[in-house]
Amino acid sequence: MKKIYSFIMLTVMAFSFAACSSDDNVGGQYLKENTVKIVKSDVSFSAKASTGAVEFTAPAGATVKLNSTWATAAVDGNKVTVNVLDNPKLEGRSAKLTIKSGEDSASVTIQQQGMSFKYGGDAYYVYNDEAHSLQIAAPSEGAELKIQGLDWATASINREGIKIDLAENKTGTIRSGYIHYEAGPYKDSILVMQGEKKDILNKEFYFVGYDMMQATANTESINELFTAIPGMLTEEEDVMQFYIPSMDFSLPVAFDESTLSLITLSGLPIGVYKNAYYIYSSIVDTGWYSALKKYGYAYMMSSNNGKQFLMMVAPAMAEDGVLAFEFENVKSNNWLLESLSVSDDYNADAIGFTAYKKQAVSAQNYVADLMLMAYPTLICATDEAGAKKSVEQAKIKYAPKAQNRLERLKAANLLPVKK
Repeated sequence: MKKIYSFIMLTVMAFSFAACSSDDNVGGQYLKENTVKIVKSDVSFSAKASTGAVEFTAPAGATVKLNSTWATAAVDGNKVTVNVLDNPKLEGRSAKLTIKSGEDSASVTIQQQGMSFKYGGDAYYVYNDEAHSLQIAAPSEGAELKIQGLDWATASINREGIKIDLAENKTGTIRSGYIHYEAGPYKDSILVMQGEKKDILNKEFYFVGYDMMQATANTESINELFTAIPGMLTEEEDVMQFYIPSMDFSLPVAFDESTLSLITLSGLPIGVYKNAYYIYSSIVDTGWYSALKKYGYAYMMSSNNGKQFLMMVAPAMAEDGVLAFEFENVKSNNWLLESLSVSDDYNADAIGFTAYKKQAVSAQNYVADLMLMAYPTLICATDEAGAKKSVEQAKIKYAPKAQNRLERLKAANLLPVKK
């Protein structure tokens, strides 16, 4: 029995010794030190094409692996040089760089930000007729840049900004155009205008729009009210005006050289009608016209006593290069509704020629409106064929808005017109 017990114990001890030896070998394998070590890494890039490096220690014969279409890597001794291309996309990107020596390796992640672009200029620029050069700050990184100039305004773009060179304006008229540019997915344009007062003086224009005073209850189409009245921009004793020969009326205007725009106000004397009535300018929101007239405030649309309405007449180049001025509302026109404690906007969209019994704008002197030109535009008539085409374009452009206004007024039985 003792012999059997001794044999069993010897067998168990033998197995235990073998197991311990095996465990010691396994532990030795896991504790083996990696011979490739990253010492320094500089591979985080902005969107622009750049160069970075990774420094490492390893036995001789290290190699690099980098699967990327936008980054390359080359090893020289204990340094890997990394080159990245521009990133034209908004999204950032990354790639894995692996350094290998023998059976050991170490990895580093290369990162690059998405493209950036920041336009630091204005939406439009206005200059006189002299030649000008314009430099606009527009720093970018990574973006694919494109720009398209004009025949009289050449343009270029680089990583620092946009340059525009305007030639001297010898056309004898105001000119304008858009410089279109692209920076990756961003697309926009810059309006450039060039001109002076002399470029529009003594030039024939058509005063076009929809004369609401010609409407009746039977008017179906707004096109029945479309009107084009010939006139001329003139200046006498430093006072600029739009003269209408057929009416012998002169609408005073001012010229703003900083915007090449015309400005007109309410309550300006225009002329005399039938040697009996004094005509003043009115600036009208046709949406409020009927209500104001109904409650005795129609005369206030010709206001010139402390408070006046104002309309900007901004230049807009029509097709085929024909110059046009479009009448635009300004925020300050809200003063009337505010004074009446009405929470709404006064969106002036019409010019009125309003008759008064005396040379004073008042409720007592108010008679009627001779003309109420909705969505008015001045179109230069120097090029007769081009002007006629532009008149038709203006008719098409504003017809939907004017028709909507007419329908609303008819539905409310508040046509601001003769029955």
